[in-house]
Amino acid sequence: MSFNIQAILGQLYAQDFNSPWCLLMGYFAAIFLSMVYWSFANQ
Repeated sequence: MSFNIQAILGQLYAQDFNSPWCLLMGYFAAIFLSMVYWSFANQ
């Protein structure tokens, strides 16, 4: 899942998805999405 997010971010920002910036943003996006998912799942 995070690999797909990193690839999408790499395409959006025209950067290599293996760059530290895209890896960091990919992890933040994955954490954010999982937090949103669990906040709805726990209701």
